[in-house]
Amino acid sequence: MVKIADVVSVIVRNNILYSLLLSSGLVNHTSLANKIHSQVEAISGKKVKINTIVKVLTGMEVKKVDTMALEILRKSNIMAEYKYTEVYHDTIEEIGKHTMLAVNEGDRYKCIEKSSTTNDLALIRVVLPKESAGEPGITLLITEYLSASGLKTKNIYRLDTEIWITVSINHAGLVLDKLSNFFYNSQI
Repeated sequence: MVKIADVVSVIVRNNILYSLLLSSGLVNHTSLANKIHSQVEAISGKKVKINTIVKVLTGMEVKKVDTMALEILRKSNIMAEYKYTEVYHDTIEEIGKHTMLAVNEGDRYKCIEKSSTTNDLALIRVVLPKESAGEPGITLLITEYLSASGLKTKNIYRLDTEIWITVSINHAGLVLDKLSNFFYNSQI
């Protein structure tokens, strides 16, 4: 008979991001439990309550993870800019001077633009140190952390030594707070 604690342990230990999140002490256990719930049920072959997974995660001791990603994030700066919106243009000629980023999506362009009238998006910028240019996994780590914390982002882009995160204006403060705690207050 497979023990749920063993299944959860295997899932966490085989995923460097989950291990890092748990060992940092800043993860929301319920959000992480929801994220791995289907894996736990698939591996164990039985229905498992979320509270059972939360209890296992809460009691788990995870060895500190050896990764440069968190050291890079500790040297990074976080800033938020407001009054952005997402618009679509049919041609590249329609893209204006207020566009921060344009992404080709088949037959049109999705753009993040500075707006003087609309205030539905915040642009959170993580400015990484120069030595981070070749370090893989930093964007994925941030994405997984925010997801495990139960926070929704609209888009995340990596542009050399900057990571741009677009979020609803209503969630910007919470995302900034979570990222600040993760970068600067984690115990890893």
